[in-house]
Amino acid sequence: MTDFMHFGCYNHWVTQESLFEQFNHHGYVLHKFNEERGLFEHQISKVHAAKIYAEFVAAIEDYTSFFYAITKKKNGILYEYANSRSEGRDFSAFVQTTTSKTLSNILGLPPLNKLRSNLNSDEYKSVRDMYKEIPKSLRRITKIYQPADFSGLVKTDVPTPESDSFHVILDYTPSGHKPKNRFIDVSDLSLMTKMHNKIKHRFLVVDDIVSMWESISDDDFPYAIVPYTTKWLKALMDFSSDMANDIASLCKLILLLDDRNLFDT
Repeated sequence: MTDFMHFGCYNHWVTQESLFEQFNHHGYVLHKFNEERGLFEHQISKVHAAKIYAEFVAAIEDYTSFFYAITKKKNGILYEYANSRSEGRDFSAFVQTTTSKTLSNILGLPPLNKLRSNLNSDEYKSVRDMYKEIPKSLRRITKIYQPADFSGLVKTDVPTPESDSFHVILDYTPSGHKPKNRFIDVSDLSLMTKMHNKIKHRFLVVDDIVSMWESISDDDFPYAIVPYTTKWLKALMDFSSDMANDIASLCKLILLLDDRNLFDT
């Protein structure tokens, strides 16, 4: 828990900051890949933007999975976190629909009135602030992870060139073949995860979507258009920093409660 608080919870934010620095100042990267591989500046920017987005989605998945793991603390937080799959998404839905507003009810932590006599004044004030602020942040973050209308994002028709955007191929079925993994309805939240997977694990981001369409227009490949700006990328990073700080604060809280034998009360 201590290691995760000081190191692991910051991994996505650190990666985004590094990518964003290169996004703004290509320098060495541009020189290396332009000279040696013929990549242009706009292509390098697309790689950085897509990867920053993928880290944002991964940060949400880690964030919600960690909170979920706390609700199952009797099984061991590390065990539940390490083995979680879709539980984080289910937890997000729970947060958005539950009438419970307190951190103690949402995560199964001891209520504040039971902590006052076991903490000094500074500790209690810090814990009280966490109990007040983290639920607000939790509802704000998990709202992003809910089903949304992506009809304007996903396309299946003839593309047009767009600057400052990247295109993600969501599925691909050659003409005459049966689909192996049929693309789900675009209103489903898993589009966010789908895009993440196609950036993080297979990198189906396309630079020239128009030429690709012209060459395989008879095939079936829904794709997503993701416009990006410096402001948008910074907003994703701000969300990631908030999530990392929430996790670090929660780790600190758990360690404190555990030290006072209050974590399971």
